[in-house]
Amino acid sequence: MNLAILIGVFVGGLVIGLPVAVTLGVSSFCYLLAAGIPLVVMPQKMYAGIDVFVLLCIPGFILAGNLMNNGGITERIIRFANGLVGWVRGGLGPDQCGCFNVVWRNIRNGGCGCRLYRRGDDPGDEESRLPG
Repeated sequence: MNLAILIGVFVGGLVIGLPVAVTLGVSSFCYLLAAGIPLVVMPQKMYAGIDVFVLLCIPGFILAGNLMNNGGITERIIRFANGLVGWVRGGLGPDQCGCFNVVWRNIRNGGCGCRLYRRGDDPGDEESRLPG
């Protein structure tokens, strides 16, 4: 019965033209009232849904992309990639097997100074054989 209230209020809100976000909130509120769940749960669940560390990365990636675009770095990277492997058919492929991806990983991992990325430099070293 509670599920019918949830779906009914949601569909009703959409039919009368309420925004989806408002309709989700109202239908959830009506469900909590019908099920007898304490109303304190709603803000707790809302906060728990946005309190995810991974979500904090999204604004950082957007900021980094904007800084790279405004600084002209992205254009230089694309010109560099075209110079290296642009002549190969599919050389700039966005998948894991694209030529530029392979070349860029070798350049980046070889010069980072991290022992985990430099594979095979010391046959006796266990860390050098870990996947990077």
